[in-house]
Amino acid sequence: QEGEDFYVYLADKEGKTAVKAMVEKGVENSEMTEIIKGIEKGDKVIVKGKEFLSEKNNKIKITN
Repeated sequence: QEGEDFYVYLADKEGKTAVKAMVEKGVENSEMTEIIKGIEKGDKVIVKGKEFLSEKNNKIKITN
């Protein structure tokens, strides 16, 4: 979160770089948040290790 704005990090198409994507939230509860704008079906949202990403540190390695 940046002020009133919310964002997620997405993997780029090559899976080597994280890209910040601004999103709009919908319904949320203590476990989940609905994203209603800002990402598309098929986007790879980074959920583990996101706390280590920044505008300058955005190299990633996708693992299963």
